[in-house]
Amino acid sequence: MLQAIRERAKAFIWVILILIAVPLAFLGLGNYFDSGKETPVVIVGDKEYFQRDVNRVYQQNAQNPMQFFQFSEEEMQQQALEQLVNNEVIAQVASELDLVVSDSTVRDFNKSLSYFQTDGKFDKKKYQNLIASQGETAVGFAEKVRKTLVMGQYRSGIMNSDFATLSDVNRILELKNQERDIEYVVVPVSNVETHIDDTMVSNYFQAHQDQFQNPERVSVEYIELNLEDLAEDVLVSEEELRDLYESNKDLYSTPERRKVSHILISLDKKANQEVIKVAQEKAQAIKERIIAGDDFSVLAKELSDDTVSSKNGGDLGLITPGIMEKNFEEVAFSLGKGELSDPVKTAFGFHLIKVTELKPGETKLYEQVRDELSKNFKHDKAENKFYELGERLAEVSYEDSGSLEPAAQTLNMEIKQTDLFTREKGDGIASESKIRDMAFNLEVLGGNNSEPVEIGDDKVVILRVKEHRLPITVPLDEVKDKIIATLKLDAAKERALERANEIMSKLENGVALKDILSQDSGLELKIKRISRLEKDFPSEITRAVFKAAKPVNGQPTPLLVALDNGEQAIINVLLVQSAETNKILEKDRDTVKNVLAQGSGVSLFSALVSNGRDKVGVKFFTSEE
Repeated sequence: MLQAIRERAKAFIWVILILIAVPLAFLGLGNYFDSGKETPVVIVGDKEYFQRDVNRVYQQNAQNPMQFFQFSEEEMQQQALEQLVNNEVIAQVASELDLVVSDSTVRDFNKSLSYFQTDGKFDKKKYQNLIASQGETAVGFAEKVRKTLVMGQYRSGIMNSDFATLSDVNRILELKNQERDIEYVVVPVSNVETHIDDTMVSNYFQAHQDQFQNPERVSVEYIELNLEDLAEDVLVSEEELRDLYESNKDLYSTPERRKVSHILISLDKKANQEVIKVAQEKAQAIKERIIAGDDFSVLAKELSDDTVSSKNGGDLGLITPGIMEKNFEEVAFSLGKGELSDPVKTAFGFHLIKVTELKPGETKLYEQVRDELSKNFKHDKAENKFYELGERLAEVSYEDSGSLEPAAQTLNMEIKQTDLFTREKGDGIASESKIRDMAFNLEVLGGNNSEPVEIGDDKVVILRVKEHRLPITVPLDEVKDKIIATLKLDAAKERALERANEIMSKLENGVALKDILSQDSGLELKIKRISRLEKDFPSEITRAVFKAAKPVNGQPTPLLVALDNGEQAIINVLLVQSAETNKILEKDRDTVKNVLAQGSGVSLFSALVSNGRDKVGVKFFTSEE
């Protein structure tokens, strides 16, 4: 919240750029600002891009935390540069193809952006003010949007143009639905008598010291600004609550509802007076039949032109004011229960309206909503103070970054403390990942107050490190029993592997698996037909079985597979059962067809971008040039 307030001008332009770049799946729109005398890092055709453009895209990509786990900073910088280049190549190629996006499409797109809306509707004043605050004009911004949409049009046109053949689809589905018959036995990890001496324990400890370290830990002191705490201190009088109730009574009121049925004699909007008169007379004749005793619902099924409601005897369900056409609504809400209207003309034709049920409106009493009113009143009053104190807290803690005392004294707030916690886990406020991330920030570890940490929309925290403990190796005596257990388990796994290898050796020498196991009563032979998507079955076995070669001339394909828990599975693949093409569902064919076509489309688009780079010309500049 506070950080957003302090940096909203910078944040706004990134929100807009990201939003309008969605059709491209590329982040960054390129360099639309004056380039000055700066040396470009790349020229695409006649378009220059500078290091600040690369940095902008890099920052956008860096907002995805997974990027840091998958790529180094150097790789991310290179990705950002490639995105800028490919983006501009697409733009120039699309321009040569005379692709056009109309002014109305650009306007509609701008209006759809939530950042330019108020209460769900486009706010022209907000649009103009926000664009102007970034030093932009509406015309300039619209042209950037147009360029982005044209690029998206080109990209989607290429990627959606490819297709997959029926034979390709059937081949994929036959493989997917293939089943295989196997016989298998699992050699368990059983306890074995193993002598573990101190030397073995010590050697293991020395070789695996990274496993026996207490993790890096910190404790922090912090100041917490909480909107709910501020709200509790707000005083509210009974008079203020009653005024609030009266001014917001609509929020606590349910409008009158009526269940109505109708019979529609439809009319074309261009119908002449003679046709209109005939339709009205037809509706009147139906009314007279109802008055004479004919059943309304039966006539609705027979004669109403509303094909949806006629199936239910003309029933339209419950309606409230404001949802039906004015003429229809005025009559419907003037009738009593069971009353029938004269023919009512609307844009759809003539209606006979009957009210079948009344549900009067109601308003909750003040006493019923008092607690809710009090809570909302206090929250609204506290919100302004929350923002003001938040900004002040950020300013003071930044100005006196070596201590929380000045901020605490200035704002009359309490300094709280946490116990030690790690990067992965903590208690109390340290259970919040944002708090832990900030506590291990290099600047904070260096002794500075943190930036404001927003937790939800109603809490802001400033913290500083109280104690920092680096990772430390645990003494051998404390982990000796754990090491002994590990070494015994490793020995048991090794024995299971030896036993499995003995069985595999006999199997590969032509001895049947059932004959081998007849001499080992501790193992059980199982037979099963499995599919690629087998559930409740070891996935390691399934993967290995479907990677294995098919049996040849009736000879099984033997496999030895290690399971994650250390057990060993000896498997014979007996038979491959192909799926029958005539049993493949059409919906499955459509799904695979779309996936194959999209994959092919992506490859085609990548190839066209590569060709486009050669055509328009791309020149990179090193720092030395």
